[in-house]
Amino acid sequence: MFVGLFLLSTAVTGFVNHHFADQTTFCKKYTIIRKSTSSGRSTEYFFFLNIEKNNEERFSVGKTLYNNFEEGGQIELCMQKGKFGFEYVTKFNKAQ
Repeated sequence: MFVGLFLLSTAVTGFVNHHFADQTTFCKKYTIIRKSTSSGRSTEYFFFLNIEKNNEERFSVGKTLYNNFEEGGQIELCMQKGKFGFEYVTKFNKAQ
């Protein structure tokens, strides 16, 4: 029961954060440290980005986006700030 309530509260928080987000979009440039794929029934594509203070973060992306970027290249993430202050990515762009 505890696990179910925990998962439900997490899902509701994520929905409210996204649905009632501030509509202002801001973009930041990051470096792609490496690209990777998963193995299994279906292939999943990942970018590992160098986020602030040398923290590495993984982003799941589609195959087309994966093929359009190179390791060591720059990517621009456009984000919005959610109702609870959590930022989430809305769009990936090529860095200018």
